[in-house]
Amino acid sequence: MATHDYIIANQSGAAFRTDLNNALAAIVSNNSNSSSPSTTYAYQWWADTSAGILKLRNSANNAWIDMLNLDGTFVFDLEDGSASAPSLRFADDVNTGIFSGGADEFNIATGGVERMAIDSSGRLLVNGTDASAVHTNADDVIIGNTSASLMGLSIVTSTSGYATLQFSDGGGNKNQGQIAYNHSTNAMQFTTNESLAMTIDSSGRLLIGTTTQFGDGNDKLLIEKGTDGGRIGFGTSATFSECIIGSIHAYWADNKKVAAINFFGGSDTTNRDDGSIRFATSESNNLAEKCRITNESTPTFLIQQTSANADANGWTLRGAIQSSSCCFTSTDVRTFFEFTSKHSTGSKQSKIAFMTDGKIFARNTTLQAYTSERRTKKNIIELDSEKAWNTLRDTPFYTFNFKDEIEGTELHHGPIVDECPEDLIVPTLKKDEVGIINTINTEKLQYRAYSALQQALKKIEVLETKVAALEAA
Repeated sequence: MATHDYIIANQSGAAFRTDLNNALAAIVSNNSNSSSPSTTYAYQWWADTSAGILKLRNSANNAWIDMLNLDGTFVFDLEDGSASAPSLRFADDVNTGIFSGGADEFNIATGGVERMAIDSSGRLLVNGTDASAVHTNADDVIIGNTSASLMGLSIVTSTSGYATLQFSDGGGNKNQGQIAYNHSTNAMQFTTNESLAMTIDSSGRLLIGTTTQFGDGNDKLLIEKGTDGGRIGFGTSATFSECIIGSIHAYWADNKKVAAINFFGGSDTTNRDDGSIRFATSESNNLAEKCRITNESTPTFLIQQTSANADANGWTLRGAIQSSSCCFTSTDVRTFFEFTSKHSTGSKQSKIAFMTDGKIFARNTTLQAYTSERRTKKNIIELDSEKAWNTLRDTPFYTFNFKDEIEGTELHHGPIVDECPEDLIVPTLKKDEVGIINTINTEKLQYRAYSALQQALKKIEVLETKVAALEAA
């Protein structure tokens, strides 16, 4: 083990020989020593016996480069280099190779451009250098950069192959989650908890909870949950009343609005257990509500109204024993409701029409009970003929208008309740400042009139007989 300054000074023959032998000993041992030679030269070798490394002096003669372990294994100390001048490169392609862009960083360049890096945190960056461009929860492998207009990752298999991207926690089959493409069926499949959860099939249909397309095959979304059936859920954390919880919208291809179904929360912001469904359609790209199902305990369907039996154009249809209604706010005469059929005509014809002035028009004006046979009735008692006669004789009839009708409304015909027998008077659902407003039982009045008319006809016949006898005498 020897080092030498490689300077042979003028000296006596014996000393010269000793100095030369020392220089040759240093050369043949690569200046082997536990410490660096005191005099160094560019490109000088040094076998560092302390570190066990063969070192080479750099061209500037100011540092040593680790080249080879003295036990025969390789070690290279490279300059950091750069993307345009990698420290480990090819002789005929000097801007392609390996370099270090910073402390504890490994970089690969081709054509003088950095293509890949493993930074000091162990993150792998491909075609990018800025790890801060992504979230720290997903920065272990980063492909691309914010200046790129197109980047991608491809997994290639045969035409019948199965390409997968898997997620594992080390348990079970080591693939708790999976995104896969089955080339044999051309289907994209999504797995959760080691079970297939969702498929996009070769026709672009989205199948959730099943791999089978039910129906006629034209549905683009199918959801199945065993015997429980498929469900779609919407949710919101809003705490104010009448908030939109979810929506389903339909558009033309040019993004023009067509229709929508909106799910609204109700007014109970404490329990938040009420709500409504509202249906909207569009005219001239103006989406507007047309009808709704309310949050009331009684099933209530509103058409062009926002509350049951409102004083606004529209319909209220209610279940149970609650009243339904139709409201027109116009003052002109028009049809409220119409029944049509093709009976007796072969073409559509109006049979019954309810008008806004209170009239009912019917093609056949007969009002017929379900049955009038004696065997279907009980408690049969003949009308009190005297009461019938007195009712018709003593009840005056008038023409009139109601106070809430506008001037010019067609006159009505009928009695005044206050002047009718008490057993004909029945209450209505209307009230005023005095109390309940009463009306006439028209069925009783009608048949008392028939009874009185029968009596009158009989008396007329008797009188006609007497008159005829007197004339004959």
